[in-house]
Amino acid sequence: MRWVVSVLIFMLLFGCTPMKGASPKIKLPQNYADSASHSSQSSYRWWQSFGNKELDRLVDEALKNNSDIKAAAEKVLEMASEFSGSYAALFPSLYANFNALRQRENIKNNMTGSYERFYSNSFHLSLSASYEIDLWRRLSSSEKAAKAALLQSIENRTTIVHAVISDVVDLYLELSSIKKRLEILKKENAILQKELQLQKRRYEIGISSLEEFVKAQTALEDNRMEISDLLRQFYDKKNSLMNILGRYEDIRIDRFFDFRKKAPPVLSDLPSSLLLKRPDIREKLLKAEQMKFLLKSAHWARFPQIKLTGSYGNQSDELKNLLKPETLLWQIASGITAPIFDAGKLRSVEKASLHRYNQAVIDYAKTVLGAFREVQEGLRNNKILLDKRRYAEALLKDSKLQADIAYNRYRTGLEGLTNLYNAQLNYLKARDLLNQTLLAFYLNRVTLHKALGGKWLDKR
Repeated sequence: MRWVVSVLIFMLLFGCTPMKGASPKIKLPQNYADSASHSSQSSYRWWQSFGNKELDRLVDEALKNNSDIKAAAEKVLEMASEFSGSYAALFPSLYANFNALRQRENIKNNMTGSYERFYSNSFHLSLSASYEIDLWRRLSSSEKAAKAALLQSIENRTTIVHAVISDVVDLYLELSSIKKRLEILKKENAILQKELQLQKRRYEIGISSLEEFVKAQTALEDNRMEISDLLRQFYDKKNSLMNILGRYEDIRIDRFFDFRKKAPPVLSDLPSSLLLKRPDIREKLLKAEQMKFLLKSAHWARFPQIKLTGSYGNQSDELKNLLKPETLLWQIASGITAPIFDAGKLRSVEKASLHRYNQAVIDYAKTVLGAFREVQEGLRNNKILLDKRRYAEALLKDSKLQADIAYNRYRTGLEGLTNLYNAQLNYLKARDLLNQTLLAFYLNRVTLHKALGGKWLDKR
């Protein structure tokens, strides 16, 4: 008996030894290298910094009706139920039992040598309880793993919300830019038609060559093809926006984005610790936490399980006597179940859990590194696009001046129509270039918001 007690004491001390390994930690630079020199604070609803009510309406509609967000919310409820089940395993279970039995038995009569039939009844009413003592913290580890899985689903829903918002903002900006480009190209089309008519008349009277006429005709056809392609892009992106909004009917955009508005500057000296608040990174961290607790649970599963059971009730051969005091019956029992030989099954399960934990830690570190690079690239592009925007604005100003000069010279007879048309076309192309530059700038701003988890300052 002593050796049994010694073995149990040894297993108790060994089983209470904490698992090695802690939550993964990532070291990041203190600040991002390309933060702006002006300070600003972004609210939680970061898209409102664009100052566009039409965009606010579209985002609110997407948050209400998007199918991916609804599915993610259902996943959260599913994991909440899973967690409740794991938490309940830490408490005793209590059940009510009622059994009714009637049996026939043939018993041989030793006096006559014949078999006689005997009928008997048995009724049993009781409450039974069972409880597993969580000596090695196997059940509590499973409960913590389920909690981590629940928190993962919450962060996953937040990630999906950020992605949906970013997609809506991107599509709205792209639709606004295409709408603006179509206006510019239609003005170009009108000028190119005039240029074609001019070159046709000049060719017919022998002033211009056939090459000039064909060149004007080709420019007009290129313009028409570009308009057709932009119209296709416009309706494709409109359909994509309808899918995100969960709409079957066509969407009407009453007011498009004004790219001439000045966007608020990026927060100066952005701390890289903001990156760790991104929901997808928190999700990866919680995944590692879940795998750590599942590893613990697999480790403790190799140790004995101690269970307590009991029942309290009545048993009688007649239903009318079932509740009488003399039919009272109760019992209490305890048991220990320990694995002795399973051909290495439990050990293999623990090893597999360890490898899953290591994978989760690596995946977490990889996600943090990728996110850090996304922010660095977004900040760098922000500076580049600000410079490009200034260049495009200067080019537009110069081309506008040249177009005005060409128009005045044409009115005074110093310039021909061809030079006037070319100056006007150059001005429209400069407007188109600025429009596309502003689109790239704002799309990069959306990418930066998304890379930082949607906001630059967490007011919670």
